[in-house]
Amino acid sequence: MKRPKRPLSVTVIAILFIIIGLPSAWSTIHSQLNGDSHIDLTFFVAIFGIGLFMGQSWARLHTKVWAGIWSCILVVLFVLYPFYGNSWTVSWGDKEVEGLSRHALVLSLLGLFLLINYGIWKSLSSPSA
Repeated sequence: MKRPKRPLSVTVIAILFIIIGLPSAWSTIHSQLNGDSHIDLTFFVAIFGIGLFMGQSWARLHTKVWAGIWSCILVVLFVLYPFYGNSWTVSWGDKEVEGLSRHALVLSLLGLFLLINYGIWKSLSSPSA
């Protein structure tokens, strides 16, 4: 029996998660081999990406939870920014961004990451995923 084809959006999310998670996994393994106790929890993203790539339903659930947690964090940052925005330091390259440009950059990046998380959530919640 032939398995149904995975949507392209799920494949892109899986590859993106693998690319993001592999450096964290390497960092965690390297620190453990050198006797440090550094654990970067972002290495779970690589595991979720591999699971998504293999079509595992547990990976879809965990990826949705991961996207939901990050969306909640981004919403909290959006809400707190008007109160604590002046205490944030924003750099672009090696130059600090100040004034209205800083506020526009922070809010647009928060919005972009929130939209990406929403897209991940919608892609994984579709019946074809």
